[in-house]
Amino acid sequence: MLLALPPKEIQIRSAQYLNAKCTEIDTMLSKTRSSIEEYKKLKQAVITQAVTKGVRGEREMKDCGVEWAGLVPHHWGVAKIGSIGQTSSGATPLRSKESSFFDDATIRWVRTLDLNDGFVYDSSEKITELALASSACSIMPKGTVCVAMYGGAGTIGKCGLLMSDCATNQAVCSIVCNRKIVSPIFLLMQLLALKPYWMKYAVGTRKDPNISQDIVARMKILIPPLDEQKEITDYLDAKCAEIDKLIAKKEQLVKELESYKKSLIYEVVTGKREV
Repeated sequence: MLLALPPKEIQIRSAQYLNAKCTEIDTMLSKTRSSIEEYKKLKQAVITQAVTKGVRGEREMKDCGVEWAGLVPHHWGVAKIGSIGQTSSGATPLRSKESSFFDDATIRWVRTLDLNDGFVYDSSEKITELALASSACSIMPKGTVCVAMYGGAGTIGKCGLLMSDCATNQAVCSIVCNRKIVSPIFLLMQLLALKPYWMKYAVGTRKDPNISQDIVARMKILIPPLDEQKEITDYLDAKCAEIDKLIAKKEQLVKELESYKKSLIYEVVTGKREV
């Protein structure tokens, strides 16, 4: 391979120029990424505050005995997830049957990587009717709340609300709520609030311990009256949308800065930009 080499003084000048420019860009990238993380922390704090304290202002509080919640409104109840809904987990059809279980499939099959801490509209992989009939998979209805049980600190506790009927694999715990007690969207918001705490309950000798369906079922959550649950979720829908817009703008800026850095380096080293 032949490389075009400019005179040494141009090489030095180009290197100095790129070093200065890339340092500027890297500084901007670092600040922008830090800003994104701060917005994410703000979102987490807003959710936690709303689902543990409500949105009705000052009122009488009580110690509910739930570690992650602290003081809560005195009239709120507490219940284990297993007592306010049915929990289950799915399965993985045999990979050796790839052609008949996965090819040209249409049934959404949700795995931990599909859980986005929000609404789940689709899955990265699908299975066939034959796969469903030949495995321990079952269809979970729209409105099911899912929690990631495997994958270590970066994955355990990720959650999502199914927006259509889906199957899941064994790494996902599915919760079908009793809607007379708790709304699925409110449960989702509570799971987001307690997400940082799941690893305290993880067990196993592997490098990345897991939680189990039983651990999920025994986790305590807060139960405000249904009308108050709706107030809280309506409030969070608006507040989180505002924060998500800010995060999206910052993420777009990161992409633009990374693209600019690559194009700048290319233009300088190929002589398309004089320095």
